[in-house]
Amino acid sequence: MFRGKVTNVTSAGVFVQTADFGTVGPCQAVAAPYTVGDAVLCVNVGTESAPDLVVVGTVSATGSARMMMGSGTPSGVSAPVGSTWRQTDANSTYGNLTGLLWNKVGTGTTLGTDWLVNFEGRWISYTPTLTASGGTFTSATTTGAYTMYGKTVHARIKIVVTTVGTATGGMNVTLPVNTSTQQMMGYGREDVSTGMMLQARWNSSSQCQIWRYDNASVIAANTFYVTLTYEVA
Repeated sequence: MFRGKVTNVTSAGVFVQTADFGTVGPCQAVAAPYTVGDAVLCVNVGTESAPDLVVVGTVSATGSARMMMGSGTPSGVSAPVGSTWRQTDANSTYGNLTGLLWNKVGTGTTLGTDWLVNFEGRWISYTPTLTASGGTFTSATTTGAYTMYGKTVHARIKIVVTTVGTATGGMNVTLPVNTSTQQMMGYGREDVSTGMMLQARWNSSSQCQIWRYDNASVIAANTFYVTLTYEVA
């Protein structure tokens, strides 16, 4: 990734004058049209022997990039508030999603505080861990998925209890991403017998606990669906 100044714009692409490589181009432009004199940021998406140069954004008067892209997260990258980082490789923390968008909202360089991730409407699967507040389940399965926008998570969970065993009380289910607040509530329904409504409430930073709408235990051999929205830690 390197900086330069636009010297010419033709139908073939954008030509950029750089300090280290002289004039390079034509470069493909992935953001708004550029004009001669614009300070820009370029990235090579090809190889050293066969470069494929892309102009990914303009550079501010102070030299800080407004639009950036590259492999890895933007952890430690300094840029003005309002900047974006497009991660070009897969992110193992978030279900190996590629092309994650990161938004700069703080003046520092820390992920989760200054740089916030945006799944842009995509959902990724996760497998919640199910336990009971008392005893243990003999046989049960769980599936889940979630999406994330900045500090907000939306999650959906399916629980199938085949054999209750000694389990009693509330059903504890792990969250896909830890929460920062006890002011977390969700809702759901039992899906086989009566359609009974459920409530999901905070149990710990990494768990919610599911009860019947009237605070009675919901544990039974049944299928349950729960939806959650909460603030990320």
